[in-house]
Amino acid sequence: MEVVFQEKLYKAQREESDKLAESRAKALLFPNPDVIVKGFPRAKDFAQCLKDMCSIEEKLEQRRKEVAMRTDFNIPDSYRMFTQGKIGTPGVDCDDLYQTCANVLDSQITKDEMFIIFYRVDKDCDGYWCFDEFK
Repeated sequence: MEVVFQEKLYKAQREESDKLAESRAKALLFPNPDVIVKGFPRAKDFAQCLKDMCSIEEKLEQRRKEVAMRTDFNIPDSYRMFTQGKIGTPGVDCDDLYQTCANVLDSQITKDEMFIIFYRVDKDCDGYWCFDEFK
C-alpha cells in the first residue's frame, strides 16, 4: 500500500515539475523570438535549440532523481545487469549497453543513438562506463 502511495506521489511531483520546467523554458532564452539579430538570421532557431536542450536536460535530471528515490531500484544490481556478469571488465561498454537495452529491456533504440548516449556519459573517454559514470 505504501509503495503505491509513493508511486502516486512521485507521479504527481513529476507532473508538477514538468509543468514548472515548461513554463521556465518558455521565458528563458529568447523572450522576443520575432526579433532578428543583425548578422545572425538563424538566431531564432538557435535560441529554440538551446531552449529545447535546457528543457530536455531538466526533464532528464528529474527522471534520474525519481528513479534514485524509488524503493525498488538498486543501482549495483542495475550495473551488474549491464555488465552481463562479465568478470574482469573495467565497466559497461557500448555493446553491453546496446545488447542489454535491445534484448533484455526490449528498447527500440538504434546503435547510433546508443553510441551518442554512451559517449555523452563516458566522461573519461576510456570506452567504458565505470560505476560512478553509471550512477
